[in-house]
Amino acid sequence: MILDVGPAAVEALADVLKTCRTLVWNGPMGAFETPPFDAATVALARTAAALTRERSLISVAGGGDTVAALHHAGAAGNFSYISTAGGAFLEWMEGRELPGVAALSLSVNLSGRQLGHPNLVDSVASILDDTLMEPSRLELEITES
Repeated sequence: MILDVGPAAVEALADVLKTCRTLVWNGPMGAFETPPFDAATVALARTAAALTRERSLISVAGGGDTVAALHHAGAAGNFSYISTAGGAFLEWMEGRELPGVAALSLSVNLSGRQLGHPNLVDSVASILDDTLMEPSRLELEITES
């Protein structure tokens, strides 16, 4: 069982990070939840965070364990973008259609007014602001377009 990568690997990976312009990180380096096996993940997360702060690296991370590891390292706040979508994050990066995103193409009939993507949220907010309806009078019908 491998619990973490060693110091030589951390140094080599940090050197590679210093030559990169973009990092896409999915998954911790080791069993970061159990010290001392968090050493590599913490060191590399902090290196990536420092490079991001210096604006020499765009850092994108995804996945629940990855996010937890970055928070554990105190580096999450310095990454360019963090997604908690896990496998869906990687599928999105590959350009695959995601069911949740596909659902945004739905049209909505809100109290008799037909709404559609792309300004669905703004349209709903506008109708609610304009009419100041009581919630009990609000009718919502969602259909595929």
